[in-house]
Amino acid sequence: NRYEQLAHYRGILYIALRAYLSAMGACRVNLLRHTGTVKKSASGRGNYSRDDEYEPVGAGEHPLATVLERPGGEDGVQSIHEECAYLTLQHMLTGDAPAWFPHNAEGKPVRFFALTSANMTQAVPIGVNPQYPKGAYRFTPFGATGMFAAGGLHSQATLPGEEVGFFRMPHPLARSLAMSPLQAGDREIDCLEAITRARWSTFDKGVHVDKVFILPGASEDEAALMQKKLEQNFGGSTNAGRSLVLSGAAIDAKLDVKMLAPNVREMEYGASYDQAAGVVASLFGVPKELINFGLDSNYSKDWAAKQRFYDDALSPYCRSLSAFLTRTLARPWETRPGELKIEVEPQLPKNIETEDKERQFALQQGAVTLNEYRAATGRKELPDGDLPLSVYIAKVQQTVAPPPAPMPGDPNAAPPGAEGAAAPSASLGGGAA
Repeated sequence: NRYEQLAHYRGILYIALRAYLSAMGACRVNLLRHTGTVKKSASGRGNYSRDDEYEPVGAGEHPLATVLERPGGEDGVQSIHEECAYLTLQHMLTGDAPAWFPHNAEGKPVRFFALTSANMTQAVPIGVNPQYPKGAYRFTPFGATGMFAAGGLHSQATLPGEEVGFFRMPHPLARSLAMSPLQAGDREIDCLEAITRARWSTFDKGVHVDKVFILPGASEDEAALMQKKLEQNFGGSTNAGRSLVLSGAAIDAKLDVKMLAPNVREMEYGASYDQAAGVVASLFGVPKELINFGLDSNYSKDWAAKQRFYDDALSPYCRSLSAFLTRTLARPWETRPGELKIEVEPQLPKNIETEDKERQFALQQGAVTLNEYRAATGRKELPDGDLPLSVYIAKVQQTVAPPPAPMPGDPNAAPPGAEGAAAPSASLGGGAA
């Protein structure tokens, strides 16, 4: 049930998937062309752009580069990063993310749109209708029927099969099916949501009484009156912490008071919720620290979590997405096999402390100029800063405190009126000829 899967996009699932959606916004989507020469195999961390046989293609150099620059055409409002983010959302929730890439008269894709899997159904099987030799799919936008309908069934669209692609997670039974992490971890997700519902129900429907007043000898009517007051005045989360006061004039008994309500910190499911949240996040390869559950974390642990998410989850996912975009968009434009590739390159996690130490070391060793260091740290350039740090310091010292004048009687001092003249030779026989 695709709609049921999409309905779970909340709570911990929303927080976990936000890590992917944020990463899509920071990715670089590049079109690469094969140069025909292979100097060496220099692939680094799975990025095609580090292979010497491929070079990037600019937006004005190839029509497909223009599609990646403006996937919705001149009037489009979504960028390729937003389309990839929506495709990722459908992929993670349902395992079956559809995309529509309309073709021009030559059969080349000229647009790219990510669609909702819950609104896609097969309209024509392959090989049944001559008008659609590769089949067709029916897309019904949300609100096309019912009270939100603008034109009823006329809002539906029939898309040719050659213009539709599915970015799928593998299913153990059939290649045409998809299996998402929600299906694989349905019980873990249900358990986490049950804990959340139980905690909310405790606040929303529970009787929050901090004290119970026991009145021995009370009649049924008096007990019923007490019950009514409890339900009316002490039900719901907004009445938590209130005290119950009863009139005991008609009751000749000693009042007994007992503490009943638990402290908020002692409510059940405390440890279980944290454990269940970590399991659900791990279904998507997101470390618990990235969903702000690392209460005992520190900078090194947080950075290690980011690096683990990049290496084990984000980078492999981007390689799969790159292969999907290459298959659906790049191959129809190729004049020879393997000519074009599309790469979705994620941003590398940054270790700020390590990078700062490396920059300072490079500055001290003269590997970078002072202005290069200032530019890397967000500072303005200095007029004479295009020098190594040691040279720049020496120049400043000469300007602020020039060398002292030679003392009288110094044999190396220049005679009056001959400033800058060379000192006499100190070698033997260096007198006047």
